Amino acid sequence: MVYILSKIVDLLISVFVASMIAGWLGLAAHYLGLSRLDIRTSALMGAGIIALVLALLIAIEWLAGPRKSK
Repeated sequence: MVYILSKIVDLLISVFVASMIAGWLGLAAHYLGLSRLDIRTSALMGAGIIALVLALLIAIEWLAGPRKSK
């Protein structure tokens, strides 16, 4: 149970940090001259790729089962 809660907390922290960095990069890109539509389209594509990678990693870890300690 603690293992699952630890993974959930790790995921929440990762999502928060990624969203903050994405916001700062979007703000910087807007001030450098990119339109909001360009930034939004790239952000959606990037978010989809990141979500796919995270889902695959979680599925692989779930299918492998818990690690056994020595």
